Amino acid sequence: MNALRDDPRWHDGNSWRDDPQTAEQPTLPLPRLDLAAAFALPPPPLDFVLPGFVEGAVGSIVAAGATGKSFFALQLAVHLAGGADTLELAGVSGWEPTHGRVLYLGGEDPDGVLAQRMHAIGKRLSPDQQASAAENLHAAALVGLGARIDDPRWQQRIEHAAQGCRLVIVDTLRRFHASDENDSGEMAVLLGTIEQICKRSGTSVLFLHHVSKAGALNGASDQQAARGSSVLTDNVRWQCNLSTMTQAEAGGCAIGEDERRTLVKCSWPKVNYSAPIADLWFRRTTGGVLRPEPKIAALMTLGAVLGGAQGQGKGRRGKGKAAAPAAPAAAQDALGGLGGLDENDDVPLGEPAEPKRSFEDSWVNVSGGSGSGNHVDF
Repeated sequence: MNALRDDPRWHDGNSWRDDPQTAEQPTLPLPRLDLAAAFALPPPPLDFVLPGFVEGAVGSIVAAGATGKSFFALQLAVHLAGGADTLELAGVSGWEPTHGRVLYLGGEDPDGVLAQRMHAIGKRLSPDQQASAAENLHAAALVGLGARIDDPRWQQRIEHAAQGCRLVIVDTLRRFHASDENDSGEMAVLLGTIEQICKRSGTSVLFLHHVSKAGALNGASDQQAARGSSVLTDNVRWQCNLSTMTQAEAGGCAIGEDERRTLVKCSWPKVNYSAPIADLWFRRTTGGVLRPEPKIAALMTLGAVLGGAQGQGKGRRGKGKAAAPAAPAAAQDALGGLGGLDENDDVPLGEPAEPKRSFEDSWVNVSGGSGSGNHVDF
């Protein structure tokens, strides 16, 4: 006991102090918000790196394997680095893109695969957009190099490369640590380390992560779909889930099995700094690039409305009256069908393409009247 009391953390012979006060270790004051200024002056507007994803935060993209999360992340990276908005996210939740430097840390795929993916995306960029992305996007394939966020040496290298970046993308989180994903304490420490990288480098970090087995069976679109400890969801400020269209969703839109497998839903189960964001839909095209499919959400909404009206009308339909068309088929007819790949898939977005029918031309407003809002081509 005497040896214990000799420890400088034993204070006044009676109480234990975890953080001894010594001349070599002075007390550091905690940061303090200037409340007088906050009360008196309007704060500057939040800086959103992505729709609902604020600057300086940590977020995640959660999806099953082979869903398209790496392409989604690369297309985001190219856009922020000055390339085309191939995902058509500008305007979502009022987002106005601000371009800057982006660091992409690839832990799953070698150089050759990463180069193929960038080539496929590059076919959709104008020469100027390609030049801007090449200058501002640092894409690093780190397979086999032992890169780990929880290794102080690698943490220092990542912080140095991330200085001044608008966004850092980690693909995937599992490849960059050796901790137990099911241990809440270890995951809290890991996410704390990522937050330190954000703070020290003046950046934001978006990591890619896989869904759990239960999450995959349930459609992988809810907040707790992420594999491992709930800390991986609770401690991030923004979560985007990608999931292949389910058979139930396809049935509501009269979409065949082969086409269903090419359609990917983007949902936003956790957005701390903006209003909820509606689901978006994409199609995996030749080469893997994701192409927006804005008609899918309208098809689902319209199919549900027509299906409800059809169910209500069954009891009122008299003898000899024609039956109402099946709701999914009626929805497809109303919106002119989806269509698959077309000849404009590889036309650079910065250059003119053949005219295509706009979404507004075929929009049916389920509340009555014509469509309105932003013009979106498909």
